[in-house]
Amino acid sequence: MIPSVPLTGYSASAITPYTPAGGQPVGLETPDQRPTTLKPLEQSAESARQENYRSPDERNGQDSERERLKERQREQEQQRERQEREQIRELAARDREVRAHEQAHAAAGGRYTGAPSYQTVRGPDGVSYAVAGEVPIDTSEIPDDPEATIEKAQQIRRAAYAPVEPSDQDRRVAMEAMRMEQQARAELSRREREEVVEQEQERIEKREARAEAEAERKAQEQAREERRNELMGESVQRNMDINRRLVEIGITTGSAPGAFFDQHA
Repeated sequence: MIPSVPLTGYSASAITPYTPAGGQPVGLETPDQRPTTLKPLEQSAESARQENYRSPDERNGQDSERERLKERQREQEQQRERQEREQIRELAARDREVRAHEQAHAAAGGRYTGAPSYQTVRGPDGVSYAVAGEVPIDTSEIPDDPEATIEKAQQIRRAAYAPVEPSDQDRRVAMEAMRMEQQARAELSRREREEVVEQEQERIEKREARAEAEAERKAQEQAREERRNELMGESVQRNMDINRRLVEIGITTGSAPGAFFDQHA
């Protein structure tokens, strides 16, 4: 058995040689008394020193290494925590930005926009954060109503440019709305021109109708006047014929026509 080594140091002279029962102390026996499997005490002590003994410098060095390892682990943990906090701050800021962006679209778009939808990622804290989003918007024209289409296109443009920083997709939607508005204005102008032409044609037709009615009225008045004159001539002629007949039969004395009727009126 190898004796224990004092922790204060190592000295070969301070070790009491091991004496087996019935034999010489180890190291003092004759060669024929030494077992072949037993190593000298100095060799065993050296192995014991290497295996079981650490000097104060070695202990301090190992303790320092463990402290440095722990310190590196603490620094790595702190670095990881700082990175996670920074990532959470960035995700939270992105979440606020995305939601404000899409809510601005939805509020300005009114009845032409749907509810926002979001793409989310899970942060180190287990919370889901929005990193992208979209709002569906109806960009179709209103059939047979260019004025309503113009109002709709203008509202779509306001919705597209509502966020503080419109995206490229937002600008494309705004350009589509502008194109729709221009087409609607062209259609409205065409209809207005056609309406002006129709109104003018209607006024012409009304003037012609009034002129025709006036001409018809005058023709009818002239015909009535001619009929009255004709009837009056016929009446005069009948009176003359009656007077002449009365003269012939001796009832009158040949007075001027109409006298008989004047006398007996």
